[in-house]
Amino acid sequence: MPKGITSLNGVNPVGKVRIPSEDNRRTRFLSHEEAALLLAEIKRRSNEKLKKGKAYRDKIRLQ
Repeated sequence: MPKGITSLNGVNPVGKVRIPSEDNRRTRFLSHEEAALLLAEIKRRSNEKLKKGKAYRDKIRLQ
């Protein structure tokens, strides 16, 4: 065996080395138009839930 080389007995020395995974996420910000649409939809859904909750409370009071 050449000088400086040792026997590995069939074991791969890099077999347990983990390859780091690449983080390919990207950060994106909403445009003004997208933000306005999102806020309008949130407001619409919030109002729907409030109306449903009020109708449910009124129904219980009538019984």
